[in-house]
Amino acid sequence: MAENYKIHQANWPYANFQQNGKKAFLSLVAEPNGSGEAVNVSYGLTVTEGDYLELFQEDFTSLDCALEEINQRYGDWRFYEGDKAQGLSGDGCESCSAH
Repeated sequence: MAENYKIHQANWPYANFQQNGKKAFLSLVAEPNGSGEAVNVSYGLTVTEGDYLELFQEDFTSLDCALEEINQRYGDWRFYEGDKAQGLSGDGCESCSAH
């Protein structure tokens, strides 16, 4: 796989892989650690069907491990980055009803 078709440290927040209506991407995951003041941060490798139906998620404590896994598992899917990485339905953040 060519380097420019990989998800890496600089593009992971806005890049994904897509194939047959499924999308694989990384996201930041934060959970309370039990002390009430701090959170545990991890990186979630998520696969969805369409934009919203979550099929799979695996969390990694290291971004490097998450990057290695997503590129290894889904690197043969079609790569999208930047504006082209928006949802499969064409919806982006601007279409969110919260805005």
